[in-house]
Amino acid sequence: MNEELLACQILLFSSFDTKQIFEETLNQMFLETPDINNDLLEMECRSIPDAMAYLAEHFDYQNLNQELLQKYLILLLKKFYAELPFEVFAGKIAGLWEVLPFSTNHEDSPFYLAYYYGDLLSAGKTELLKEDIEALLSYYHKAKKSP
Repeated sequence: MNEELLACQILLFSSFDTKQIFEETLNQMFLETPDINNDLLEMECRSIPDAMAYLAEHFDYQNLNQELLQKYLILLLKKFYAELPFEVFAGKIAGLWEVLPFSTNHEDSPFYLAYYYGDLLSAGKTELLKEDIEALLSYYHKAKKSP
């Protein structure tokens, strides 16, 4: 399955409303897949919450392309950063590290500082938080495909 769909699901768990993006991405993937993909077909036939549950249950985490997932997460986060007031965005991203399916405790991860976002928000250090978030959002200058 696709890291693109997983990125939508992860951000939904952090209170970003990604249901429509998930549905559009799923529909596009289903239409563009020349061979029958049983997982895509199964998700296409379900409601969005049920399709997301199916994804969580059947995603092959052993073969997760972490870099690709991180790029899709950042692309989606950029979209929400541009659309939401900073305080709302910061509140949603503060818990992101808790739902990531990969380790963020190494310095080469773009999400390395995500663990501290909640602390910075609680302490009222919005300027430092904004700098850290903007560094995250600029970690990859270009991803191969935008969500």
